[in-house]
Parts: sequence; C-alpha cells; structure tokens
Amino acid sequence: MKGLMLNFVSAGLETSGRSLCQIFLDLLHDPTLQKRLQAEIDSQFELTHTITLKDKDKLPQVESYVLEHFRYLTQLPFLVPHMTIRDTAVSGYKVPANTFVLMNSYYIAHNPEVYEDPFTVKPDRFLDATGQLVDRDHPLRQNFLGFGSGRRGCPGEVLAKSRIFLFLANILQNFTVKLAGELPSRDVRKYPMSLLLTPPSVKVRFIRRQ
Repeated sequence: MKGLMLNFVSAGLETSGRSLCQIFLDLLHDPTLQKRLQAEIDSQFELTHTITLKDKDKLPQVESYVLEHFRYLTQLPFLVPHMTIRDTAVSGYKVPANTFVLMNSYYIAHNPEVYEDPFTVKPDRFLDATGQLVDRDHPLRQNFLGFGSGRRGCPGEVLAKSRIFLFLANILQNFTVKLAGELPSRDVRKYPMSLLLTPPSVKVRFIRRQ
C-alpha cells in the first residue's frame, strides 16, 4: 500500500510539473493564445469568481487547449509496459502469451494522417464549427491514447485533466504570464525522451491583472 501511494503521488507531481512548464512555454511562444483564453474567461466570469470544474462547459477554448496540450506533449511516449497473459491477435497480428508490449502513444498523438500539422499547437482542432468542444466520440479525441485505454488505462486521467484545467483557468483569470529570461524551444521533437518527455525549464513572471 505504501508503494502504491508513493506511485500515485510521484506520478501526479511529476506529470503536473511538466504540464505546467509546457503550458507556460506555449503561452510565451504564442501571446495571442494567452489573450484569447483570457478573453473567454473574462467574458464569462467576474474577477471575484473562483473557477471550478462546474464552469468547464462555459470555457470551451480553455478545454480545447487542455486537450491539445496533452496531445502535443504526450508525456509518456510509450505508456506503461504490458505483457500478454494469453495468445491473442491485434489487427490480424498474432501476439503470443507472455509477450512484452509497448504502445507508441507518441506516434499515435502525432500521426499526420489523423492530426493535421501534428507538431504545431492548434487548440482549435478540438472545436466544432460553432466554437464548442467536439464530442467525445469525435475521431480526434478517440484517436488520442496518451492515458492508455480500457481496464489498463491511467487511473489518474480525470484528475490530470481536471487539475490542469483548474490551474490554467485560475492562473489566466488572475495573472498574465510574462517571460523573465531566455525563451527555450517548445518543439517536443527536441525534448529528452526517456520514461517521460521533459520540457525545458523556463523562468516566468506573473503580472497580476486588474
């Protein structure tokens, strides 16, 4: 139990830290994105309002960026290793029992046949013609497997998406993020790849909004 809890805590802290670093890089590389998200937040809430998960439906642009963030960064490029417990088949390929299996979620999330211009951050790809978030059964959402799927999917998926939404919305409601040093590249193809993709550190200033 102690080891299990340590895994939960460390996984949550490590991934959330990397997510925030990537988010700040995106906002600094694309100031129009920050202004657009802030405009949506300002149009829905007074500054005195604390944004909660109940407000997600009112912020489709913020939510679409959260989805694009997880797609683009794909922190766990090969997910968690698995092993088959019996002979099986996947898309016509025979996989014997006791086979070590890795899923290349990095490729899936950056497959140009699914995601146009996959190495560019485009939150609008998850919005429909009316500016609302596309449905869960939309191919762009169905093809993203950054958290795995099925019974062996990441148990922290809902927590991760909720936490990043709350961080992002409340930070942008109250602050504008400014650069306080050199601006490193945000190209995921240049990030060190091991168990987790690691964005470069960036020094930022938070300017309180009036």
